[in-house]
Amino acid sequence: MSSPAAPWHSLVGRWSGRDRVWFEPSTIANECDASLVVRPTLGGRGLVLESSWSMGDEEQFTTLLLVTVESSHEGVLIDTFHTGGVPMALHPSPSALSSADGELLVDVAGSYDGGGADWGWRVTLRLADHDHLVIEAHNVSPEGESALAVRTEHVRTIDPHDEITV
Repeated sequence: MSSPAAPWHSLVGRWSGRDRVWFEPSTIANECDASLVVRPTLGGRGLVLESSWSMGDEEQFTTLLLVTVESSHEGVLIDTFHTGGVPMALHPSPSALSSADGELLVDVAGSYDGGGADWGWRVTLRLADHDHLVIEAHNVSPEGESALAVRTEHVRTIDPHDEITV
């Protein structure tokens, strides 16, 4: 059984960008170069996004798996810094975020144990145009307050049809 390609398959390719991390809303805690490879998986029903970046002098890795399930997105996030290697299940986000950064392609949310309380982690992917991708992650407190935690602005370096294979 085949599935139609999701509109976010336009993300397939290689990207480079600038990653920023906040621990407090008004102060950037880390800023670094980042690279991203996006490839299709599961016969075109999903995407794998693999990113590398650094926190201080330590190289970090993030993998995001997204699949289309009944015209919605589900996913898993795992990385060496934010989740500490523990997979985080991601489901469709309960409410839409507004932004002028382009077309919202993915809006998923998960949760993690933040010292005895459940915290939320919300990931959005916006395609500003064919060659500009903005990925954001927001921390959501147990009380429901959202704060920007990660923002990476990517520029496409290799078009999807050049080198990326299933």
